[in-house]
Amino acid sequence: MNININRDDSGINDFLIIFDSMKSRPSRVILHDRFSGKEFNDIIESFISSEILEKNFLTEYIPSDDNYIINEKVLLQIDENIWISYLVMNKQSEDYIINEVCFYYRSVEQQDHIEKMVVQMTECIVDYEDESNKINTLSMNSDNLIDLEPLLISEIDTENMYSDVVIKKIDKLVKVIKKDSKGLSIFIGEKGLGKTNMCKYVASKVDKMSIFIPNNMIEQTVNSPDFKRFLSRFEKSLVIIDDCEFLYNPVFGRMNHFTNSILQLVDGFMSEHLNTHFLLVFNTTEEELDENLLDCNNLIDVVEFDMLSSEMATELSKSLGINKKHKNETRLLDVVNSKKKNNIKEEIGLK
Repeated sequence: MNININRDDSGINDFLIIFDSMKSRPSRVILHDRFSGKEFNDIIESFISSEILEKNFLTEYIPSDDNYIINEKVLLQIDENIWISYLVMNKQSEDYIINEVCFYYRSVEQQDHIEKMVVQMTECIVDYEDESNKINTLSMNSDNLIDLEPLLISEIDTENMYSDVVIKKIDKLVKVIKKDSKGLSIFIGEKGLGKTNMCKYVASKVDKMSIFIPNNMIEQTVNSPDFKRFLSRFEKSLVIIDDCEFLYNPVFGRMNHFTNSILQLVDGFMSEHLNTHFLLVFNTTEEELDENLLDCNNLIDVVEFDMLSSEMATELSKSLGINKKHKNETRLLDVVNSKKKNNIKEEIGLK
C-alpha cells in the first residue's frame, strides 16, 4: 500500500473545516491506492464509534445517455479526533471505486486507530494490471469495450526537421509533462509540417503511459463519462488526439461536446485524480482554435509549426540523400516525400 504522511495536497477546504473543528492543526495520512467501494464503506462504518458527527458532500453529475454518472467527494468525521476524506467514483455503479483517501487526526494517540483501519483497507485494494507497453492506441475488443493495442514506434529523428524555436518549445514541453501530473498542450499548423511525427517523439520521451485516440473513437472515449474510469487505471498518462479540427461542428458553435469533455478532464472536479495530460493536434491557426481551450486553467503551451526555410529544406534534403536544392519555404512532408519519389523512379527507370 502506498502511504504518504503529511504530504502537501489540494484538500484546502477539508483542512480548513477540520482545523476549525479541532481548533488545532491536524496531521494527515494519505493513501495512494484505489479501493472497492462497498468493502471500503463497510470498514469505515465498523470504526465509527457512534452516530456520524459530521459529513460533507460535493457531488458531480455527468450526463450519460438518459442518465448520469455520479462522482462524490466525501468528508467524514469518524470521531472527535479523526476525520477522513475520499472520492467516490461512479457512485451508482455496483463496482464503484474509492480513491484519494486521506485521514486527518489530532495527535499521535489516534495513530494506532488509523493503522487498524489502514490494515483492513489493504484487503480491498483494486490493483489494475500494469500495462507493459508504454505507447498504445485504442480499439474496441470483441465485447465492445475499450482496449489497448501496443503501438510500435521506431526511434524518432528530429534533426534538421524543425526550427530551433519549435525544438526549444518541445524540449521544454517534455520536461513539463514529465514533472506535472496533468495539463493541456496544443500543436497547430497546416498539414505536412511534422506535428504527428513530433507527437510520437514526445510520447517516446516522457516515460508515461501514452495513448493515441483515433477520431472514430472520440464518442466512446473522450465524450463518454465512462472514459474517466478507464483513465483511472493509470497513475499518470499522456493522451494524444490528432486532426482535432474534424471534431468541431459549426452548427453547435465553438464550444462543442468535445471541447467541454476535454475541459472537464483537464480542469474539472476529477482532474486531480486522473492525472492526465492531453496533447491535441490541429491543422489550423491559433486564431481558429476554440477560445475555450485557450482559456483552460491548465494549458501548458500552444506550439506552432512552420514550414522549413529554403536553407533547412535543402540541408534536410542533403541528409536524406536527395541533394535537392529548395529555393522556397517547404513543408517537411514534401521534402521527405521527394526521397520516396526518387526511390520509385530508380525502381521503375531504365537501366
